[in-house]
Amino acid sequence: MKEGALLMKYIGSKVLESENLILRPTKEEDLKVIWNILCDIDVAKYYLVGKINYNWNQEKEWQYKKLERALNDDVFQWSIILKTKNECIGQVSCQSSYDESGNKNNDSIRDVGWFLDSRYQGMGFGTEAVKLMLDYMFYEVGIEKIETCAAIENPASWKIMEKFGFRRLNKTKLIKYTIQTKKTECYCYEITKEKYTKSESKIEYLNLYDNKKNKTNKKFIRGERLNIGDHILIAIVFIKNKDGKYLIQKTSKEKGGLYSSTGGHVLYNETSKDAITRELKEELGIEIKKEKLKYIDDILLGIPFADIYYLEEDIDINKLSLQKEEVDSVSYMSEDEIYNLILQKKMTKSHGLIFMNYFMNIDSSDI
Repeated sequence: MKEGALLMKYIGSKVLESENLILRPTKEEDLKVIWNILCDIDVAKYYLVGKINYNWNQEKEWQYKKLERALNDDVFQWSIILKTKNECIGQVSCQSSYDESGNKNNDSIRDVGWFLDSRYQGMGFGTEAVKLMLDYMFYEVGIEKIETCAAIENPASWKIMEKFGFRRLNKTKLIKYTIQTKKTECYCYEITKEKYTKSESKIEYLNLYDNKKNKTNKKFIRGERLNIGDHILIAIVFIKNKDGKYLIQKTSKEKGGLYSSTGGHVLYNETSKDAITRELKEELGIEIKKEKLKYIDDILLGIPFADIYYLEEDIDINKLSLQKEEVDSVSYMSEDEIYNLILQKKMTKSHGLIFMNYFMNIDSSDI
């Protein structure tokens, strides 16, 4: 019995599917496609393998050997298939890892790697493929831990790791990537199944909208790069008390330290009112009935559409429970005070624009 077999299930690379992708075991028809992808220097520069032959006749023997080995149940390697085009756009794998002395770790400790066709980078497909693989390896195969590295100069890779909760270790490692002439300094990361399970819930999915604000029913991971013509939705509420002053929050130093009203991204399958009540609960610790929110209008703010709401409510700011990661302080401000913040560029630009267009010198009875 292999070391780690009591914990792991040697079930090979099953077909996995998500919103936009299918991960399936690499087929013979994928080999030349994968080779063409790796002939792109921008893709291959962080690829770790013995060598890359730029002549297919020399390369194919090596590729066929890899394909034959990938059929084993202890190998976990997939081709990444873009569903809309039924096209192979890269590869992802979870392979054996080695300690600092070069000795192979227990099989339940693994390393991960992936690459994407440069035409499809920055679209969220890397994140989507890695999530499929991590879910499978932790929850179905039953590995204990992943240890891996990413070049410091390759933030696209290590940002994906951090998004999934990988912990950056207090050390770096020099790695000689295949086509580079010298070793590259890399961050070292690790994540356990327990940590992954906790961090998985922090990944936020959004709906995508077209130029007319029609929902496309596509799921998008917050923080990824949008395609031209795609939009997301945010929701913002301005809260006014009986004295005619607005509840304004100052964002935390980590978030820029600017002033704003309350609002945020509308998550996948969430309504704008859902988003506002969630943000008020998370950031300020208050619960508001959705029926009290008055819809004003929507506006396109470049990439996001913004749904604008108004709420007339006397909220005791001394009883608020602030989310310190997001909010530094809260106060009531008059129209003039808010206008001065806008002039001094101390207010979030989008919130200032909305306030000036919809709320200045407007009686609440007219809303």
